[in-house]
Amino acid sequence: MRKLYGFLVLVVLMCGCHVPSRVAMENSGGRTDYNVSIQKTNSAEMLLNLVRLRYYDTPFFLQVSNVTTQMTFKGAALPALSFPGHQDDTFGLGGELSWTDQPTIQYTPLEGQQFATQLLQPINLSTLQLLINTGWDVDRLFRLAIQSFDTLTNAPIGSGPASEIIAKYREFFEATKLMRYFQAEGTLRVGIEALKKDEEGEPEEEILQIAFPADGHEAKRLVELLGNAKQVENMYVISMFKGYTSKGVIGVLPRSLLACMYYLSMGVITPQVDVTMGKVTKLDKSNYVWKDMIYDLIKIKNCTGTPSNAYAAVKYRGSWFYISDEDLNSKRTFMMLLQLYNLQSITHKKSPPLLTLPLGK
Repeated sequence: MRKLYGFLVLVVLMCGCHVPSRVAMENSGGRTDYNVSIQKTNSAEMLLNLVRLRYYDTPFFLQVSNVTTQMTFKGAALPALSFPGHQDDTFGLGGELSWTDQPTIQYTPLEGQQFATQLLQPINLSTLQLLINTGWDVDRLFRLAIQSFDTLTNAPIGSGPASEIIAKYREFFEATKLMRYFQAEGTLRVGIEALKKDEEGEPEEEILQIAFPADGHEAKRLVELLGNAKQVENMYVISMFKGYTSKGVIGVLPRSLLACMYYLSMGVITPQVDVTMGKVTKLDKSNYVWKDMIYDLIKIKNCTGTPSNAYAAVKYRGSWFYISDEDLNSKRTFMMLLQLYNLQSITHKKSPPLLTLPLGK
């Protein structure tokens, strides 16, 4: 029995020297827990900023710049006395094993000229192309990130603080719906052509190319809406400059990341008391079109208590705002916004490769 006690003492003392890697990586306070927590708070922060914009408050971002943690594993041998007459040995030995996790998280406020440029810079066409090529639905992406195709406008007033002016958007929505039709058929092609580059090889002048089959009433209607189509064999190819050409011709105008956030902020459903007190723009019959435009993209609800089934939730101005975990449509749009945010911070430094459609010039 005494040999067994000695072995236990040795095990306890050895465990006090280090933390097993499996404990540090997989147990409470391990890598997965930090990963989940940071992802959850990133979503909550973006949601918070959408709600802020609905209330005409200034958005603000904090970046998790560093996470370190120190795990301490403690072992102790504890003597115990036994009552005489109850067992042969009058001396016993027990032990205690425990560990503690001491995290250090560093936050960096995102501010200054570089971050402001990231928010206000029009989204790169190549970024939109990457998202389309990875399977995102083109109508959702273009409704969120494009302000206009030539004279076909997508509620330009939605790119800033909410307005009571009735927005023009229906023909733009029709065009994106037709693009989605061809995308679902696997026949839509989206490419970017760089006509002019700066000294570092970054594109200064780009053309968005959209190609689709030239047969059927859907193709005919899409050409009527977008115009300037060129037929190459059995495909229509529509080319649009980004922004304005040197001759003042209007092309495709992407929104900035901040404009996308302003646009989606109209999907925040605010408490009636805040509407009555004039803290937010009232969505009534005079500007009902905002509901028609936004609610099938994203719907952010509110409640007085902590929501029980939330995909993302945040408390602000005394109310809880959340996206329901069962609202797949809103979840997809919100995830797209987060990807645009991440891609825009990368492409602001260096643009990804451009893919040109081999379908005419």
